[in-house]
Formats: sequence, structure tokens, C-alpha cells
Amino acid sequence: MKKLLVLLFAAILALPALAQDTVVADDTTEAIATVIQNASESGWFIIKAEDALNQMDTIEPMIIDVRTQKEIDEQGKIAGSLHIVVTELENNLFQLPADTSSPIIVYCSAGTRGLYGTILLQSLGFENTRNLKGGFNTWVAGGYPIVK
Repeated sequence: MKKLLVLLFAAILALPALAQDTVVADDTTEAIATVIQNASESGWFIIKAEDALNQMDTIEPMIIDVRTQKEIDEQGKIAGSLHIVVTELENNLFQLPADTSSPIIVYCSAGTRGLYGTILLQSLGFENTRNLKGGFNTWVAGGYPIVK
């Protein structure tokens, strides 16, 4: 998965070079390159359920559930989590902390949509955003608390 993401981002970054002789780095390209570098250095923005629970007890990160409403209705959610469907994250930045260094934990059912959300928020400057490893399914399997 890591190699696939790196290759995908590398391909995206290389496309302009194939189309022109001179590559002009813009803010978006620089943001993506920074996110890729940070992801590689930080274990791909992953946080284990136990570590997430410890953070919830100590530093109270914002928790964002990016699943659908149907999933939440059927399965429950982590107490105190803010629901923003992954496809609507960028339109709901006003709900996020003004301090972009504030801790944020993103989760979905299994981790893929959570990773997309985490990478999006990282690229927008939310530097302390982590994806819950294994998502809500792993959280429930570990016996961690949920609300229905």
C-alpha cells in the first residue's frame, strides 16, 4: 500500500515534467511533496487504536468520522467524533481547529477513506493529523468504547 501511494504521488508529480521542458513548482506541488516526505517519516500518518485512546484521555484530539451516515447509524461511532463524509472534508474546513497544529484523528471503517482524509488535511496544512489504523472495525474489535 505504501509503495503504491508513493508511486501514485511520484507519477502525479512527474506529469508536468513530461509535458514541458521546465517544471515550475507551484504551491500545490510543494504541498504534495511535503506531505509525501512527512508521511514517509511519520509512519504514513497512522495511529494505533491504543495510542488514539491514550491521546483522547490526555490531549483530547479532534476526532473525525469520514464514514457515511448509514454506516454510523448501523454501527455506531467513537464518542465525541465529528461526522464529515470524506468527500465533504474540504467544504467543511470551518469546523476544524483554527490552529492547524492541533491534533486530529481521522477514521473510517477500515482505514482507506481515513487515509485519504488524513492526506487531504495534511496537504491543507493540518500537520498533526493521523489516520486510525484499521479504522472503526479495528477499534470495535479491540473492545474500545463506542456510542450508538
